[in-house]
Amino acid sequence: MPILEAETISKAIHLRLEGIEKEEDLYKLREILLRFPGRSPFYLHFGEKVLSVSPNFRVKIQEELISEIEALVGKEKVELDS
Repeated sequence: MPILEAETISKAIHLRLEGIEKEEDLYKLREILLRFPGRSPFYLHFGEKVLSVSPNFRVKIQEELISEIEALVGKEKVELDS
């Protein structure tokens, strides 16, 4: 799905974080997410476990956000719900 289309129809972001070993990368991810406040939830996947982040901490799905997350964790680890 093209990112611009994702901005209008996506309802949530799923991030698969297995393989991220540096605590520093998790802090970078948090900083990225905080810069894009909005209404969409995001979920963190660690293997079989899925963490739903607080309803007070949501994001606005847009091209820049997705690009920054993909640069940090890898494109294959980012999924958008529609």
